[in-house]
Amino acid sequence: MRRSKLTAGPRRVRLHVGALGLLFLSAAPFAAAHAFQVTPPDAATKAAMEKRTAARTMLSSAIARLASNATDSAALLDAGRASIELEDYRAALGFLTRAEQASPRDGAVKAALGSAMLHLEKPSRALDYFGEAQLLGAPERLFLADRGLARDLLGQQDAAQRDYQLALSIEPSDEVIRRYAISLGITGQADRAIQLLTPQLRTQDRAAWRSRAMILAINGRNDEAAEIVKATMPALLAQSILPYLTQMDRLNPAQQAAAAHFGRFPAGELGPVRKPVQVAAAAPASTPAPSPTSTPGKRRGDRDKPVQVATATPPPATRPTPKPTLKPTPTPTPAPTPAPTPAPTVGQPPAAVPVRRADTPSVPAAKPPAPTPAPAAAQPVGVAVNSGAGPVGPGFSLSDVGQPPAAAAAPPSATTTPAPSAAAPLASLAQIVSSIEIPPEELERTSGAVGADTLAKLVEDKRKADAAEAAKREKEEAAAKAKAEADAKAKEEAAKKKANPSRIWVQVAAGSNQKALAFDFNRFAKKNAALFKGKDGGSTEWGRTRRLLVGPFKDKKAAADWLAQYKKAGGDGFVFTSDAGQEVDLFK
Repeated sequence: MRRSKLTAGPRRVRLHVGALGLLFLSAAPFAAAHAFQVTPPDAATKAAMEKRTAARTMLSSAIARLASNATDSAALLDAGRASIELEDYRAALGFLTRAEQASPRDGAVKAALGSAMLHLEKPSRALDYFGEAQLLGAPERLFLADRGLARDLLGQQDAAQRDYQLALSIEPSDEVIRRYAISLGITGQADRAIQLLTPQLRTQDRAAWRSRAMILAINGRNDEAAEIVKATMPALLAQSILPYLTQMDRLNPAQQAAAAHFGRFPAGELGPVRKPVQVAAAAPASTPAPSPTSTPGKRRGDRDKPVQVATATPPPATRPTPKPTLKPTPTPTPAPTPAPTPAPTVGQPPAAVPVRRADTPSVPAAKPPAPTPAPAAAQPVGVAVNSGAGPVGPGFSLSDVGQPPAAAAAPPSATTTPAPSAAAPLASLAQIVSSIEIPPEELERTSGAVGADTLAKLVEDKRKADAAEAAKREKEEAAAKAKAEADAKAKEEAAKKKANPSRIWVQVAAGSNQKALAFDFNRFAKKNAALFKGKDGGSTEWGRTRRLLVGPFKDKKAAADWLAQYKKAGGDGFVFTSDAGQEVDLFK
C-alpha cells in the first residue's frame, strides 16, 4: 500500500506538482530557515526513510534475480512493488506489465498494477485491476486502501470509507487513517475526521497537520485552515497558496480528493461554494481516538484563554491543580511562531501547541475552574482564534516535530505583528516553485542505490545478452544436428555399399510385380537349365518398374558371353552394372 503524495510524510519535491500541492511540500524549508538549531527527524520521517531504504534493498535484490532470469515473475513483482514505494510509477508499470505477461493469472500482480495506475492518477483503470485481482483470489488486504483512494478520486466516498474501515480492521495504518479522515471531510464530517487525526496530531505528525488543514478548507473553515498554513509556511508563500486553499469548498468531491491527495487543482472557472454532501455515517474505525467534549457556551467563553499542554516538569507553585471534572479547553489552530526567547520568564504559560490532551488538561492560573456543564456533542479538535482577544501563543511549526514542548516562551511584543497592509499580489506558479528549497536529507541518495534509467539499461542489456546467447546456442544445436544427420546418412550409405557392392548383371526382362518377376525367372531357368545353372535371379528398381536380372558375372566379357548364348536359346537382354549400394533383391 503506497502513500498518496500530500497525505504522506516528506519526500522529494517534483516540480510538476500543482500549486495546491506546494502548500504541504514547502514546510520543510520553512522550518530550516526559522529554526535556531537543527532538529532530528520525527518518528514518521524516520519510518518513511527506513521504508525507502528497504524498498531500495528489495529493488536491488529483484534486479539481481532478473539478471539470472529475466522472466522471473516473482522478481518482476518485487521490482514493481519497490518502484511504487520509491515513487517511480513508470518503472513500476514496466516491471509489472512484464510480470503480468509471465503470470497472467497472478492476482498479486493485478493488485500491484492497480496501485501503479492509481498513482499515475488513473483511478478507473486501477479499479479494473483491483477487480481482476479479487476474481483471481488475491487477498483484499493487498489493495483495500488503494481501492478506497481510487473510489475517493471518482467521487464514491461512501464505498471508499467502507474500504478504509475494512483495511484498518485488518492492519491499522496512519496513512489509511489520514485517507479515511479526508474522505470523511469531503462528506462534511469534519469534526469526526479531525477526531480520527487526534492521536497523530498529538505526536506532531506533519502529514496529519496537512490533512487537517485540507479538511478544514474543504468544509469552508478557511480561517482555521489559514492559521495552519501561516504557521507552517513562509509568509510570502502562504499568501500565494491561500487563494487556492480558500476555494476548496467550490470543488466537487472528486476534485477535492484529487487536490487533497495529489495537489491537482482544476483549471478554469469554479462553481459556487458547495456545502459538503452528508452521507450515512459508517461504523467508526478501530483506531480513532476519542475527542473531548465541551458546551457551546463554554467554547465561546474559553476561546480567548491560552491553551497549555501538560509537560514532564511540574507547573509553578501558583498554578492550581486541575480537577478531574474539568473539561479540556479547545485548541486553537496554529498561528505564526514569533522569535523564541532563550530564557523563559517565571509565570508565563508554555508555548501553545495545537493539540488537546484529554488526560492531563491544564488551565490558566488566573481563573478558577468553572462548574462542570452538561455533556455536549463532540467538537472538532481546534477552532478559529478570535483575533481581537489578544495575543495568541506560538503555533505549530514543522521544525518542532519530534521535539518536546518548550518549558516557556516569551509572549509576542506589541511590535511583533505589523499592522495589516494591502494583500500581496498572487505569485505565479514558477515563483512558488522557485522559492522551494529541498532539505539535504530529502536529496540524499543512498550509496549503492540504483536509478530507474540504470535499472532499465541493466535489464535491457541482460535481455540482449540472453537473446544473443540463445541464438548462438540454437545455431550450434542446428549445426550439430545437421552433422549428426549427415554422419548417419553416410554411415548408412557405407553399410549399403558394403552389403551391395557394384556388380555386373544381364537384364532379361522388366516388370512391376516382384512375384511375377520371380515366376518368370524360374520359368526361364527351367527352359534353359544348363544356361542358368549357377546363376542367381533378382530384381532392382528401375524408375516406376523393376529390372529382372541374372548374374552376377565376374566381368563384362563373361556377361556378354552368357548373353550371346541366351539369345541363341531364344531369349533377349543386355548387360547391366548395378552401382555400389544399389540393392538387388535376390529370388529365393
